[in-house]
Amino acid sequence: MSVAPTGHSLVSVPNSPSQLARLAAIRRHGAVGLLRHVYTVVLDIEGPLDDGVLSAALAHLVVRHPVLRAAFHLDGHEHRIQSDAQLPLRRRVVAGNSMEQRLARALDLAYEDQGRPFTPDTAPLARATVLGIDRERRLLVLSFDHLIMDAWSAGTVVDELIMTADRLSTGDTVPAEPSSAYLDARHTAERWLRSPAGRALCAERRRTLAGCAERLPFDGAPDAAITDGFSTANLALPAAVSIRLTDLQRRTRGGLLAIGLTALSILAAADRGRQHPMVCSSFACRETVAEESAVGCLSNPVAVRLPEPTLTGLEAIRWSRQELIEVLSVQRMPSPAQAYRRGGDGLSASVQYLPAALVSAEHRASRIGRARVRLCPLSTCPTGADVDLFMLERPAATYSAAHRGLVLTAMAEPVRVGSARLDALLREWGAALNRLTLDAELTQTLRVSARRL
Repeated sequence: MSVAPTGHSLVSVPNSPSQLARLAAIRRHGAVGLLRHVYTVVLDIEGPLDDGVLSAALAHLVVRHPVLRAAFHLDGHEHRIQSDAQLPLRRRVVAGNSMEQRLARALDLAYEDQGRPFTPDTAPLARATVLGIDRERRLLVLSFDHLIMDAWSAGTVVDELIMTADRLSTGDTVPAEPSSAYLDARHTAERWLRSPAGRALCAERRRTLAGCAERLPFDGAPDAAITDGFSTANLALPAAVSIRLTDLQRRTRGGLLAIGLTALSILAAADRGRQHPMVCSSFACRETVAEESAVGCLSNPVAVRLPEPTLTGLEAIRWSRQELIEVLSVQRMPSPAQAYRRGGDGLSASVQYLPAALVSAEHRASRIGRARVRLCPLSTCPTGADVDLFMLERPAATYSAAHRGLVLTAMAEPVRVGSARLDALLREWGAALNRLTLDAELTQTLRVSARRL
């Protein structure tokens, strides 16, 4: 198989490790549970705007970005870029006696779209629907299969869609040249994995991970009666805790993800037989300016070790920070975690941190012509672990400009983690984060902190 990095001559692209894992899971189980989940964002558009402008902007994106024309065979090792795939704009009028009722119903429909899977071998693996609420108010719901889109790319698509629609609405010109960034990035990643340097780094990392427990010592308490679908749980941390966490981040220079991993290690500290349990965390896999502009599923879940319970809070946060730095060098490496695999003792887990720029409408307000546009992200990106944990950063008027609100989110299939256990796990994770902020000098070991929860 040959892969050309640029131009229209490319008809096939090697699947990434995460794409291969998702396809294998669909082949084994069908589109059930988290495999039904798609990435959905909503644009709240208020003001005069012709839907024809949105249709033209979508058509322009499909021409510019090859991944929006990609189709996958379940048993294949590559995906094909089709030249004639189109993304139609569907329209639906939302009924209701008041603006509030219609808006609530439209948001319900948008949330429902997260659970409508695509057929991998039929391009495009994307949907665009306008939900009409009022004469000058509508929601544009965009949904993408995780095979073609990650959170980073979704932000790029939304920004480019708004820019293109704005220019079209004013008669301005838009970039016409198709982007080769995704094709080049996939070619680069495949070449790195096959290179001597890439193979050596991956082999060294595998030796580092040897003997680590792939599952955390947690009981999933599944809801056996619920055989399909997925559940989510949310916990907004109190303002005081969020502020102390922001201050803790500054004091330790550890980053919120490193702090979140340390808190999770506190929960696992009671199991003395497991040193260095590991989770996974998704990395963007974008190392160049060109890759930052790529639209496609480039992110990759990578195994990350949790700190030992014998470390103090300060030592554990700094250790986790160093672990994350080391993982950056192998962020294209296939994860050893058994994605989408069911069964076994304990729970496999992923932990991700999403900054406000990715998840907050306040950071993404814009305009198309005379219409105001606000981004309302609905989705996160599950990795196929038993439970996906997220730290979402959200600004709030009650915080100062230097502090952000934090929301903990969890996602799982009920057959693997029951809804009651999902809620409890978030409360315990939040309590562990709070425990870290209350240890002023961070001198307590994680095991001691676990006893004081």
